[in-house]
Amino acid sequence: MGKIITCSLGRVKDFEADAKYFIVLRPGKVNIPGLRHHPELAPSSELFLWTQAHKHEPDWFTTYSEWFRRDMRERAGLRDAIDKLEQDAKVKTILLVCFCADVNACHRGLEADELARRGVEVLRY
Repeated sequence: MGKIITCSLGRVKDFEADAKYFIVLRPGKVNIPGLRHHPELAPSSELFLWTQAHKHEPDWFTTYSEWFRRDMRERAGLRDAIDKLEQDAKVKTILLVCFCADVNACHRGLEADELARRGVEVLRY
């Protein structure tokens, strides 16, 4: 049986997984063997730009969370990717990786919450 593990880029080498998904819009020059870019699991460009402008405000993550949760329900590519993760996690261990240090202030934590709600085993780092 599989599971989902979430972690920041700095911890990617700490975990074994059948697949490693880099869930960011623009991966830059990151070159880690086995880490595959999956922009469909990243925030939209609009949400990314909004975050850059507001991430220093005290309650920014409340708005971010509402926006991203709505996107998980309504944005077809993201919704389909979450559905596929749910199915794949039944048979594979999948590592979800992004740049954010704190899973509790990051889209990977929101995706982990959604997958856990659906009954997927999730480990959050």
